[in-house]
Amino acid sequence: GSWMRITGNLGTRIVDLVARSHGDVYDLVDEGAGWEANGRMVMSDRWDGLTGSITFEDGKQVPFILRLQETTPERTLEDITYRDVMASGWDYEVTFYEERPGSVKFNGNMRPGKVEVTCQKHGDVLHCTDHTGKMEPFRLLLKNDRKKLLGNITLKTERGIFVVEMNRVSGTAPR
Repeated sequence: GSWMRITGNLGTRIVDLVARSHGDVYDLVDEGAGWEANGRMVMSDRWDGLTGSITFEDGKQVPFILRLQETTPERTLEDITYRDVMASGWDYEVTFYEERPGSVKFNGNMRPGKVEVTCQKHGDVLHCTDHTGKMEPFRLLLKNDRKKLLGNITLKTERGIFVVEMNRVSGTAPR
């Protein structure tokens, strides 16, 4: 079609880009509020890959090569719990619940304490909003067949950033 969405990570940066087509050339724009990235990519002659680069808000330019592959069916996040296995006790544990097409909620404990979060799903990238008011809007990335949950979150209250690195564990969502 005339556009596509590209989500995932380039190095440590989580990206959610809209690519608008001009023949075999695609212009990339990150349409998330507060996220600025743009770039351009070109479809390969065999239409099995894309090459290009993205420039981030800090001016850093990252080249990339993407290979096209079959999409995997979207798996549910309902009732999945993620825990920071390096933290002591269950201080860093969240459970997803109330999944709908395009969105999901999670609650539990993270660095700022108890959290209640709603996320918009874009592939394996989640655009999240904290309803407790402790965190700025943030993105999380589901990696390794959704076994890991990764991201960086900016706290409103402490003016600090903390890293989310959680592994999937068994559990059920509170209702």
